[in-house]
Amino acid sequence: MRHATLILAIGLVATLTSAGGLLAQSASDPFAAYRKAPSVLVPEHAPGMCLDYDLNQPWTNAHLWQCWPSWNQAFSFKGQGNKGQIWLGGQRCLTSQRGNGLRVAMLECDGSPAQTWTLIGSQIRDVDSRCLDASGAGKGNGNWVITYDCVSGAPNQRWRFSTVRAEQKRAGTGVQGLPPGMDGKYPAGFAQLAEFLEQNRPRFTPRAITGAERKEIDQLVAPYKSIDVVKFLHYNSRPKWGDLKVPYPVIMRLMQLAESGDKYAMDQLLRMMHLALMIGESNSVWYGSSKYDPVAPNSPMGTDQALAWIRLYQLTRVWAAHRWARHGPDRLAAFAFTKCYPTHGRCGYIYEIDRSKEGGNLSEWALTGKGRFFQPINNIRFVPVDGGPQARLDRFKYLLAQLRWTHQGRNTHLTDEDYYWMAAFARTYGLEDVYDNAWMVSSMNDQRTWHPSEQQFEIAKSNERRKSNWESDFSLPSLPRDRQVRLLYEAKYLGNDYVLRFAGKYELENQDELELICNLNSPHCQRQAAMMRATAARNAKYAAELEARRQAVNNFGTGRVTNSTVTVRNYDQNGNYTGSTTTTRTDAELQGARPQ
Repeated sequence: MRHATLILAIGLVATLTSAGGLLAQSASDPFAAYRKAPSVLVPEHAPGMCLDYDLNQPWTNAHLWQCWPSWNQAFSFKGQGNKGQIWLGGQRCLTSQRGNGLRVAMLECDGSPAQTWTLIGSQIRDVDSRCLDASGAGKGNGNWVITYDCVSGAPNQRWRFSTVRAEQKRAGTGVQGLPPGMDGKYPAGFAQLAEFLEQNRPRFTPRAITGAERKEIDQLVAPYKSIDVVKFLHYNSRPKWGDLKVPYPVIMRLMQLAESGDKYAMDQLLRMMHLALMIGESNSVWYGSSKYDPVAPNSPMGTDQALAWIRLYQLTRVWAAHRWARHGPDRLAAFAFTKCYPTHGRCGYIYEIDRSKEGGNLSEWALTGKGRFFQPINNIRFVPVDGGPQARLDRFKYLLAQLRWTHQGRNTHLTDEDYYWMAAFARTYGLEDVYDNAWMVSSMNDQRTWHPSEQQFEIAKSNERRKSNWESDFSLPSLPRDRQVRLLYEAKYLGNDYVLRFAGKYELENQDELELICNLNSPHCQRQAAMMRATAARNAKYAAELEARRQAVNNFGTGRVTNSTVTVRNYDQNGNYTGSTTTTRTDAELQGARPQ
């Protein structure tokens, strides 16, 4: 066995941060895009309060609200020097209503003077030199934000850009709105699970164990000999364990002996591993309970019980797969290693299930022992789960990029393990701000996308773009018919007025559109009706000609003449008869021939 986890942890930190490390090797910070958090605009006199777009009055007012990682507090300054606009997202701008005591509004950015602000020290002044002001020096949720004559030193007129986290800490209210995995529920060492598994996976030296070693195994498991571990696999069947423990040194020694590949040693190891996990699971070790302590002071597991439990869980699955691969089916092994999907390489192995047996369910077989549920396991292969420092760093960068694609705060393609791994990796290597900011940006964008007021805004903006594009196309002298049809489609979306205008220049497509303009008393009703009739006649005639040609081709060489075909006598330029041909009536008329 190799137990180098603590050394590896220190080594990876050094690798990431040293002059020769991965971060230092990059010409620029690979996380630069995530270093800057969405900024909030905060009044100096009210710690923990932020300028906030009032979602109860869309497109109008701003006020103060408790700082929270929400899209309607993400403000930024854009301009030259100290003069410019204060943007919310990419569409709205802080807008002065240019008067004492008037609330500031949140309107579409248009570059107007009312949206121009000047930063002078900690004051923010509008185009009329009035100051952004927290009305009445109020500090509560919903307090108005107005413009007012500047007063030197007034605390409610002093503002600065900050971050949500910084302001929550400044207010002493506790950090709220944490990204998944940053709530402290899962240990920081979760980021090193793959690394731990790779270093501590079994490495076999096949041999027969000695009599003394077998006796040692019996002594190690003697206190637990009477416990039927298989019987207690199902959570609901377990007893109250009380103060029963399986010290981790017992498991470590059994692992050393089981690396011989001996069946008895491997079986006893699996019993003890499962029992330790059962006790921890029943006593809520996962949540940090102190009722079960599998950790010894000199153990490479450290002193974190929850971390020790999850690491033991990972190792148990790998040992179970080895037990099955070396010695065949076993209920304890099935219960452990089938908790990994067959192709889930992060478990340290992959395998194939023979699903040809009707009613087969290997997990159910593990719990009940009933043969009708058994399924064979084939082709167990053991695979690396940790590619070293560079692979871990690459995974972190990849998962950060995936955060952009969220729905209601979560990316459905990322698992809980992915989120907790990111959080733990960030804590372990000092990248908390990177993960925090990346998650906050994605969460804000997601909220913006799904908020009704924002959707209305987007629809309005989209309609404006469609109207502008329609006008541009309609102003052209003429359009090919395919573009006319697209223009008509857009006109029907934009409204009746656009359909009426289209009818004054181009031909409509169907009867419904004709009825629409006629019901609206369009002066183009009769003209469009006449055009439709003419088009219908042309289409009918063209269809008849196509059918005639089709029949002529089908009857070529058969001597048959259909109702739509005629026989034409042909003559050369000297008037000599050269024979007869069958053609369509229309083609004959076009040739100037007279049918026989």
